[in-house]
Amino acid sequence: MNKSNLNLDKKIVNRAVEFLKKKDIENLEKTVDELFKNNNQSSITFLFSAALSALKFDFIESSKNFEEAIKISPNFSEAHRQYAELLRVNNKIEKALFHAKKAIELSPQNAAIYDTLGNVLIANGEINEAIEIYEKGLKIFPDLTTTINNLGNAYRRVGRIEESILCFERCIKNNPDQAVYYTNMALSYFDLGNYKQALESVKKANNLVQNNAHVYVVTGHILTKLYKFSDAEKSYKHAIKLNPKYSSAYNGLANVQKLLGKLDECLENIKTVLKYSTLIKEDYSNLLLVENYLFENDYEKSYISAKKYQDLFPNNKEIPKFTNNKNKKRKLKIGFVSADFYEHPVGYFLDNFLSNLRKDSFEIFAYYNHKQFDLQTNLLEKQFDHFAVIKNFSDNEVFNKIQSDKIDILFDLSGHTALNRLGVFHMKAAPIQISWLGYCYTTGLENIDYILCDNIVLPKKHEKWFVEKPIRMSNSYYCFSLPREHPILIKQKINNNNSFHYGCFSNAPKITNEVISLWSEILKETKNSKIILKAKSYSDRQGYQRIINIFKDNNIDPSRLLFEGNDERENYLKSYNKVDVILDTFHYPGGTTTCEALYMGVPVITMKGDSFLSNNGTTILKNSNFNNFIAYTKQEYADIAISLYNKRENLNKESKEKIRKKFMSSSILDGKLFADEFEKKLYKVWGEWCDK
Repeated sequence: MNKSNLNLDKKIVNRAVEFLKKKDIENLEKTVDELFKNNNQSSITFLFSAALSALKFDFIESSKNFEEAIKISPNFSEAHRQYAELLRVNNKIEKALFHAKKAIELSPQNAAIYDTLGNVLIANGEINEAIEIYEKGLKIFPDLTTTINNLGNAYRRVGRIEESILCFERCIKNNPDQAVYYTNMALSYFDLGNYKQALESVKKANNLVQNNAHVYVVTGHILTKLYKFSDAEKSYKHAIKLNPKYSSAYNGLANVQKLLGKLDECLENIKTVLKYSTLIKEDYSNLLLVENYLFENDYEKSYISAKKYQDLFPNNKEIPKFTNNKNKKRKLKIGFVSADFYEHPVGYFLDNFLSNLRKDSFEIFAYYNHKQFDLQTNLLEKQFDHFAVIKNFSDNEVFNKIQSDKIDILFDLSGHTALNRLGVFHMKAAPIQISWLGYCYTTGLENIDYILCDNIVLPKKHEKWFVEKPIRMSNSYYCFSLPREHPILIKQKINNNNSFHYGCFSNAPKITNEVISLWSEILKETKNSKIILKAKSYSDRQGYQRIINIFKDNNIDPSRLLFEGNDERENYLKSYNKVDVILDTFHYPGGTTTCEALYMGVPVITMKGDSFLSNNGTTILKNSNFNNFIAYTKQEYADIAISLYNKRENLNKESKEKIRKKFMSSSILDGKLFADEFEKKLYKVWGEWCDK
């Protein structure tokens, strides 16, 4: 340290320390002025001046003061440490790493410096490296609560949830009156799927610190998972009231409003998110996803909006120089990137197809961007030759992993749905990149070469609204997998005491005013009928109150509406035994729900649309040979529904068994047929790439 520091008045320095702790800008400013008057060449004086500028959010001035402090005293480790923190907060990560490492070099026994370096490594996406550094710091000072807390958060990010909980328990033992530790504990229990315990922890946090926006946001996340949507909505709104610029609060509110079918409100909140968000690409994906519900068949609007997503990335036209062997007939390495390798619709459309892919043609890689593992995950994992969990890796790290695996053809199974890794596809991780399954519009990304589809969902007249070139399957682009559960088919005799039941198991956002208006006309013409609506949104009354109100506006008594909430899959499938006819939503028809209904022997009435998304029901029914259930107008849709009601004596156990048998023999379930054509299509585009 420079000798000039020795001339400082300790009383003044102590005052500065106290004012800094209290973030008392006014008094700290006076004290810094006093220090400059006494010794304007002191590195400590410049250090306090830097801290003062940081409190004022003046990054440039603060940086100048840190640089001056270090110039005066190059071996002043605390100046290097604090400067590293400032640089980290302002996203100057490379420079922050330099100063944090320099601080450790100068003071290797200072535990606080290890905490700073760990924080910088976290900001750089090097989470496992950060864990090692935090652990080194705790060997020096085992009870440094700040580091224990940061270590707990790092453990949580890499899926070491039990260890993270132990960290937060240590923090609470050392400082039981700090709300942040209970909040972090709640997030760990949240990730563990223990939502009740998570709620208990966040309640303790709320008792310690009133009106904390972050606590209310975490509470909202937990309540959403507990299907308490109305309470979650209130919690997010309270967080916004406390902090009107809190993007996470708007995001959570938008999510719960989407579940409730409040799409207009949802869209407005996502637009607000974009004003304050630091995760602009992720949040723009949310915007596109909601617009898909609202734009319906308007391809042009969807295309224009999707193209703007491309503009969010740096204008880097340089494509990696691929060294993949250009042998047209060799075994190909194909990769699938998804966050949905679990009990999810995407997962249900994979295992049948994967199990039929020829192992001498393909080496199959999975890149799983989620931490949820269940029976479906275990089933899918066995189908892949390689299974990598990429949830905690940066886009650059995932890109490098895919490059090192020498992937020839890479599939995106997410599009703009949650936890997508479109950033990796923008970087062009593989020679050929294809969009499939998870998203039914263009991604807007120029580096995604193709979209796997069929002639029904993407006719030639609509190609201009996609940046991706179509690869069309001869039948459907869907290949469904039979459920592991095989519920028996039951059909109760319909009589005066046992109503005829229409049904729809699609999520609430798909059930629009237009859909309900048509359903209401059907109910009016079928006097002894009711409709069963089943989705997770209906676990909370607010989840279906909107729907009740719209039916009321259409003069339908609420007593004819039956709502069911979330269920385990086996019970969910058994619920189809209560239904006589499924009424598909239009503009946004069912995919998984349509296949499940047919498997359970229930007729599904769908209406052909004029977009990729709105034709999902049509491609399933056509390729299952149920053309008689496809309507081309609203009137046809109603006529089919009323006709099935009038002939309800024909809907019996035998008819259900016939529908199941017919569906099971269709191309939708023919994994080998799909896999064989899939192979031909991939080798065709591979040959074209080799010829370039």
